[in-house]
Amino acid sequence: MKKSVLLGLMLLMSICLVVGAQDNYVIKVKVQIANVRSEPDLNAQVIVQVKSGELFESLNKTGAFFEITVTNKEGMEATGYIHSGVVEVISGGPKTQEPQRAVREVEPASYSSGTPAKRFILRGGLTMSNVSISESLPPGFTKNSQMGIRAGIGYEIGGPNFCIEIGAVYMPGGFKITGTAEDTPVKVGVTGSGIGATVLAKFRFMPGSTPYIFGGADVGYLLSQKSKVTVGDESQESTDMEGINRIAYGLDFGAGYEFNLKGLILLAEARYYLGLSNQIKDPEEGVYLKPNGITFGIGIKL
Repeated sequence: MKKSVLLGLMLLMSICLVVGAQDNYVIKVKVQIANVRSEPDLNAQVIVQVKSGELFESLNKTGAFFEITVTNKEGMEATGYIHSGVVEVISGGPKTQEPQRAVREVEPASYSSGTPAKRFILRGGLTMSNVSISESLPPGFTKNSQMGIRAGIGYEIGGPNFCIEIGAVYMPGGFKITGTAEDTPVKVGVTGSGIGATVLAKFRFMPGSTPYIFGGADVGYLLSQKSKVTVGDESQESTDMEGINRIAYGLDFGAGYEFNLKGLILLAEARYYLGLSNQIKDPEEGVYLKPNGITFGIGIKL
C-alpha cells in the first residue's frame, strides 16, 4: 500500500514538472537584428537590440511575444519582450513560428533588416542666414543675419544606428549690412530663396529615444534674390541676378534628439550650413561671397 502511494506521488510530481516546463522556452534569434521592447506591444519602446544567433530563455509568452531577460544600455538586467516572428523555438515548447508575412505587415524594416520602421521625415525650422565676404567693411558698419523659414523632406536608408538620409529642402538666404556714412544711416538688405538636395550620414547613439549627429553635402539652386539699399530716406530695390552664381554647394552638419513616444517619433535639431561656393560670377582674384547659416528645427518621422 505504501509502495503504491509512493509511486502515485512520484507520478503526480512528474506530471507537475512536465506541465510546469511547458511554458519554459529556449529561443534563438533568426533575423539579422531584432528589437526587444519594454512591453508586449509593437509600439512599445525599444530597450535593446539583439543579433542573429543569440539564445534566450523565456519563462512566459504573452500573445505573440516571449518575455526574456536582457542587459539594457545602462548595463542593468531588464525584462523585455521579443516578437515570436523573429525567433525560433529551440526547446521547451511547440516549435511553431509566427508567419513572417504577418510580422512584415506590422513592422517590416526593424524586423527583416534592422532598419527603422519609419523612414520618411518632414521637417521645418528657423534659419539665420548670413555670408562670409572677402572685403572688410568700412568703420561703423556691421553685417548681420537675415531670418527665414527652412522646410524639407528626407528619406533614411540603412540600419537603426547608422544610416544615410537623402533629402530635398527649401531654404532662405541673405544678409544685411547697416552703418552710418557722413552722419547718414545706410542699410543694405539682401534676401533670397532656393531649393536644394542633401545627402547626409547620420549616427544614432542608442535604440529608442536617442541623440544623433549628422553631416554631409548640400547642393542648391538660387530661385530668386532681392536687394534693397536705403540711404537716409531714399531706397532703391533690385531683383537683378546678373553676376550671381545660381548654383551653390557646401556642407551641412549638426546634431539632434529623436523622441520615440510609443509610435510617434519627433525630432529636434540644430544644423550649420557652410557654403563652399563663390556666389560672385567671374570674380577678381581673392574676391568672394559665400553663404552660411544656422537652422533650429523640428520634424516628424512617418
